[in-house]
Amino acid sequence: MHSFMASSFRAAGITTHLNDKTVLSELNLPDLETGQLCALMGPNGCGKSTLLKSLAGLIKCKIKTLTYADRQVPKNEKHLPQPLFGYLPQYLPEGPNLTVMEALLVAQANSNTASKSRPFEEAESILEELSILPLANARADQLSGGQKQLLALGQLLCRKPRILLLDEPFAALDMAHTYKVMNLLKSLTARQQLITIFVTHDLNFALRNANIALLMKNGGLNSYGTPESVLNSSRIADVFGVQTRLERCSHGQPFIFIDGPAVKQL
Repeated sequence: MHSFMASSFRAAGITTHLNDKTVLSELNLPDLETGQLCALMGPNGCGKSTLLKSLAGLIKCKIKTLTYADRQVPKNEKHLPQPLFGYLPQYLPEGPNLTVMEALLVAQANSNTASKSRPFEEAESILEELSILPLANARADQLSGGQKQLLALGQLLCRKPRILLLDEPFAALDMAHTYKVMNLLKSLTARQQLITIFVTHDLNFALRNANIALLMKNGGLNSYGTPESVLNSSRIADVFGVQTRLERCSHGQPFIFIDGPAVKQL
């Protein structure tokens, strides 16, 4: 039985240029605590995907401060006993010419943290949690888009990263799988004291499921806090350009309705 210590993550002064264009400029994230689910939101082109790729070290960027558990994060993750970041892209490459189980076993073999004595059992457990164990012997390159998304998440979980960076992880999933995977991420994040940052365009989904809302605009962080405090009508109008109202259902859950374009103030 593993015990996981609570820690905090800090990233400040993030600047990223792509094709001579400044996409992120001196962006500062708030201190994020382990056990938190963070919804990253903002209009198209504001830099959400670029931020995740910058944190994951997949694109060239400048980060002035990057610490986890009060320790400076080395530029090369190979120096860490356990990978810090696990990144799931929005658009997945073609599936490998392997079965689903083989694809997970390959991901395990490339990880320093996977079980060496019981790799098959560990992979089987992940597939079961993702509700794709019946697909264990299916060809990965013949899966549906949603099934490929679940397999990619399974491969990511094999590495046991401490911070999950998920770029629209629910976009290809149906309602049932979205519910199941969200509950799995909630459970893993709390149980293993992870930090999970996921991109979503569904503000109501963020209201229901996230602990922290991160709202971006024009390559910077516009605001952060609890989802209900961040996603108020004036801020949504400023960032997304639409007029909204928040109402509660019979169970007391908040829900955002769009009434039309935001009225520009003279």
